[in-house]
Amino acid sequence: MTIELFGLPGAGKSTLARALESTGRAQRIRIESRGELLWRSAAYAFDHPFDALMQLSYLIRYAGSPQLYYTKFMNLFLQHAAKYQKARSAQGAVVIDQGHLQNLLSLFERPVSREELVQYLAFLPMPNQVWVCEASDDERARRLRARGQDGREGESSAVHAARAEAVRKNFASSVDILSGNPSLSVRIISADQDIGALVV
Repeated sequence: MTIELFGLPGAGKSTLARALESTGRAQRIRIESRGELLWRSAAYAFDHPFDALMQLSYLIRYAGSPQLYYTKFMNLFLQHAAKYQKARSAQGAVVIDQGHLQNLLSLFERPVSREELVQYLAFLPMPNQVWVCEASDDERARRLRARGQDGREGESSAVHAARAEAVRKNFASSVDILSGNPSLSVRIISADQDIGALVV
């Protein structure tokens, strides 16, 4: 069973993934080397050629600057594909804390329509379960500051605020779309929820 965590930056995805792994209830999917990244992402493209091509076309269209394109290509295309491919071959419950669904927030630099999100989702593989991680804006901001991730280098506060608002809007639309999918199990996990009580 594959569980994919989905949430805004600072919502606690990695913390939850580490907690599930530490209790032995799920294996956290990691890509350990550049070699593994390349061969697993290539295997994903071989197994899903049309979807991979469409994901790449969206990346080219929406990536932004050349610097952002490289970062997004490495993370949103290669890394997420490799994680998904590794999860498929893993035994038992596995958790992905930054996977294909996170592209709904990381790819687009502006608010996009529900229709655009639905179209893009059609080219993404779906996990068995989606756990939506939620935290207040204040709590997320505190966590991001603690990590030194309070905006991109050289980004003005106005641009950062506009991008953060776009991400929030796309997140709300995405959760609504995912929750309305009858073939997908979606759970809401709040920041103050007892992780020890979660059942995998």
